Amino acid sequence: MKKIVLGACAVCAWSVFGVELASPFKDGAVLQRGRPVPVWGTAEAGEKVTVSFAGATVSATADAQGAWRVALPAMKASKESRELVVRGAKDAKTVKDVLVGEVWIASGQSNMEMRLWGGSNRFSDEGGAVLSQFVRRPLIRFFCTANYKWSVTPVKTTDAKWVSLAPENVGGTSAVAFYFAEGLNRELDVPVGVVAAYWGGTNIDAWTPREGYDLHPELAPGKYPVTANWNPSLAKGAISGGCQQPTVIYNAQLAPVAPFAVRGAIWYQGEHNTNHEDEVPTYAARMHALHDGWKKTFENPDFKLYFVQIAQYWCGDDEKRLDRWFDVQRQQEKFAEEEPNAGMAVTSDVRSWKDVHPRSKLAVARRLLLLALKRDYGFADVVCDSPVFEKATRLDNGDVKLEFKHAPKGWYVYNDDFSQELSFELRDADGVWHPAQVRNLHKPTYVWDGASGVGKDAHLVIGWAPGAHVFAPKGVRYMRAPRGRGNLYTDKGLPVGPFVGEVR
Repeated sequence: MKKIVLGACAVCAWSVFGVELASPFKDGAVLQRGRPVPVWGTAEAGEKVTVSFAGATVSATADAQGAWRVALPAMKASKESRELVVRGAKDAKTVKDVLVGEVWIASGQSNMEMRLWGGSNRFSDEGGAVLSQFVRRPLIRFFCTANYKWSVTPVKTTDAKWVSLAPENVGGTSAVAFYFAEGLNRELDVPVGVVAAYWGGTNIDAWTPREGYDLHPELAPGKYPVTANWNPSLAKGAISGGCQQPTVIYNAQLAPVAPFAVRGAIWYQGEHNTNHEDEVPTYAARMHALHDGWKKTFENPDFKLYFVQIAQYWCGDDEKRLDRWFDVQRQQEKFAEEEPNAGMAVTSDVRSWKDVHPRSKLAVARRLLLLALKRDYGFADVVCDSPVFEKATRLDNGDVKLEFKHAPKGWYVYNDDFSQELSFELRDADGVWHPAQVRNLHKPTYVWDGASGVGKDAHLVIGWAPGAHVFAPKGVRYMRAPRGRGNLYTDKGLPVGPFVGEVR
């Protein structure tokens, strides 16, 4: 697909032809409920501008460059189709069919981009073909920004439009974003708006605004020059092309929307960053820069970032890449533990053997939805977090007791004819890893749906598998094996993700 580079003319001051509104304020818009909503645009310098919506009227005066901005007061959710009217000294603009509800950004690389249904294109959700024939969700609106564009400086406008979901367009929407938005709409009974921005095969740095790097000066990408005149001699690490430079995709796809009022973002990215060994150890820091940058540019100190831990992937015989993949997964977990406004959806069970694009996006989106329902919308009884490894203790008989944060009341293993054995390993004193198995799971009296083992303990006990004989294990890990699959679940159906730790 053709990649368009936006030059200096795209980022100059807006042309003024009477009063104008910024890009997000178009027919069909969804405004965020429960918090002040910035509304901005341009007019003649010194011109008074008045914005009216839902019984509220606010005014501002355009500055010397013609920019103006107001804030509508916090509003309750509303399905009523209403008009937002902006009046200047000589003219007025009307935005029709405006709703109030929940607004989220959906962003990342190709796993977020994967459409609900693409006809003969295999790059589609496995269940989207049927849905795309009949789904009509007039209260769910997508605002798809300028995909496949990048800019060396922030762009002010985008030609994206708000579109409600119907059979003629729903297939082309992000499957993860669709399922997430549909779940919010169903459970909350309010309109949902999605600002969609994604580009396959891109690194996290390109999505991070300059403000994020200003808050994390220790990160090297913040020091790289960004140029519109890209050539291969400039390649460095993850920056293998013009669109991979720091900030440039944010500048073209999200800068035109900021500071539109949003609750937060769902994010699905990380695969591309597994390619560069020297940058993997700082991936958690890069996620902090992304989140802090978006929090600042969208002017939301409570900006939520719910993201997907990349699924397992068979890297062939490339042991180094397998280690990098495993390390990025653990860096993602590290960020989730460090940032109170972040949450991670574990997807160790939805892998595709030789494809980095698992096609079961419904499971992915529902786990993101659990995070939002629990943390943002008052669903107190919802369990949204997969277990996180805390410590491993050697027992007298040589077995190892594993303890977890977010420990469940019980475990189960889904082990049908196609599943792999649990991917636990123990490390001996020589640093060699050996297969291990769980001791405190037992066969159920009635086997259903392939469940082959259940356990009621909050902890797990593992020991060496037959033939391994690791009597004094020094370390434990899970899901690092090339063909590992996450078929160990909590009693609420959440899979355990990859981890590694020392045995004490």
